[in-house]
Amino acid sequence: MSLEDKIRNELVKEDPKYLEEHLQDAKKIFSLTDSGDINIEVNNPSQKDRILIHFIGLKYAHEGGMRDSCSQHYKDLCGELGLNQSSARVALSNWKSKGFIKQPDTGVYELDASSLGEIIEFMEDKYEK
Repeated sequence: MSLEDKIRNELVKEDPKYLEEHLQDAKKIFSLTDSGDINIEVNNPSQKDRILIHFIGLKYAHEGGMRDSCSQHYKDLCGELGLNQSSARVALSNWKSKGFIKQPDTGVYELDASSLGEIIEFMEDKYEK
């Protein structure tokens, strides 16, 4: 095996690898409907945490073929979750600064799957059933 192959196989983690690696733990914080709707399974999450859980769910729903995209404009996010736009922007900015959310375009956000393990651990510690 060439060095290039070793690097690709051993160092590069693609989104589906992260998602599969954390699938069992992810089920503890959200579930999906057949149509890709995201149901948050933790009790009384903060607005900020609801946003992060929602983006985790979007990523899984997209990989599962239930959503066309794992990205979402903050206005659509607010409509879907019933959130205030300015509060949502503050929360998104906070998660982005921690490296949990990335912004591929103006007003559009998505989960940074490379942080999935850290995010799920954070959620489990905070919302243990």
